[in-house]
Amino acid sequence: MKLKLPRILGTRNNSELFALAGKISRSSDMRIELDASELEFIDPHGLTVLGALLSPLTDRSISMPWLKTEFAGYLDRMDFFKHCQIQDVEIPDWRRHPHPQSLVELTCVTDSTKTDEIANRLADAITGKLTSAPPDEETDEEGKNQYERFRYPLWYSLSELLENAVTHAKQHGYLRSNVWVAAQYYEKNKEVKMSVVDNGCGFLRSLYTTPELKVKTHANAIRTALKERVSCNRDSPYIYGHGNQGVGLTTTMRIANSARGKLMIASGNAYLETKDMRDSLLPENGEWNGVAIAFSCRRHFLPGINVRRLLPDTEIDLRNQLTFV
Repeated sequence: MKLKLPRILGTRNNSELFALAGKISRSSDMRIELDASELEFIDPHGLTVLGALLSPLTDRSISMPWLKTEFAGYLDRMDFFKHCQIQDVEIPDWRRHPHPQSLVELTCVTDSTKTDEIANRLADAITGKLTSAPPDEETDEEGKNQYERFRYPLWYSLSELLENAVTHAKQHGYLRSNVWVAAQYYEKNKEVKMSVVDNGCGFLRSLYTTPELKVKTHANAIRTALKERVSCNRDSPYIYGHGNQGVGLTTTMRIANSARGKLMIASGNAYLETKDMRDSLLPENGEWNGVAIAFSCRRHFLPGINVRRLLPDTEIDLRNQLTFV
C-alpha cells in the first residue's frame, strides 16, 4: 500500500490525519509506504497519532521515503523512531539537548504506575518557568506559592486524565492497548500543544452501558465523556490521599478553554472541538480506533486562571483539600 503523508501532520489538518489513520488501520497489506515528499509541518498530535498507529505494526514493513532531513531530525529528537520501525529514512546526527520546560518526547504509557510521573513531565512542558519554584518555596501574602497556584492543579488534572485513558482503553478485549503522549511549547505564538492518544476500545465501547449515554453514537460518546465524573475509576490507586474522581478530562478542557485554547477529540468516526462544542463526522472515511485528544492553550494566560473554580464537584471536596488559587 502506498500513501502520501499530508502536508500538515497535526491539529491544523485533522481531516487528512484521520483519513490516513483510517486507511492504514483498515489495510492488511504487509508493506506500507508513506511518501513524505510533501510534508511541511508536524506537531505533537500528528506525532502521537502516527506513533500509536504504527508502533503495533511490528510484522509490517513500513517505509517513509523522501522525508526531509529537518523532519527526520525532529522525529528522531521526539523519540518517534524508538517506538516505530521505519525504513528508508536518513536520520541526521544532531546534538541532543534536554528541554523539560518546553517539550515532552513521544512517550508510551503502558499502565497506571507511570501516570503520575508522566503527568509531571507534561505539567512542566505546559507551564514552563511559571512553576520554577519548588513546592516548599515561601508563600506570598495569600498563603500560596507558584507551585500551589499553577503546577499542582494542572498536574492533578493530567494525572487523572492519563489514569482514566490507560484504564478505559484496555476494556472490552483491548488489553494490549497503550496511551501515547507528547507536548511542545511554541515560543513564536506562546502556544502549548499536548496530545494524549490511545489505540484502545474508544469512548463508545467504554461508555456503552453508562446511563448518561442516551444515543449510542461516537459523537454522543465524546460529549458524554466530557461530563464530570462519568469516567471515574473509584477503584483506582489513590493519588495523594484521594481516589480518581473522574474530573481529569472535564478540568483539562476547562483549563484549555480558559487559556485561549481548546481540546480536539476524535473517537471512532466522530470529532469534536470544545471551543464551540460542535461535533462532526470525520470526512473521507476517517476514523480513530481509540481516543485521540489534542490540548492547546496560550501559556501566558495560565496565571489568570482560577483553577480551583474550574474543578467540578466530587464525592470528595477536592477544591478544599487542594490549596489552589
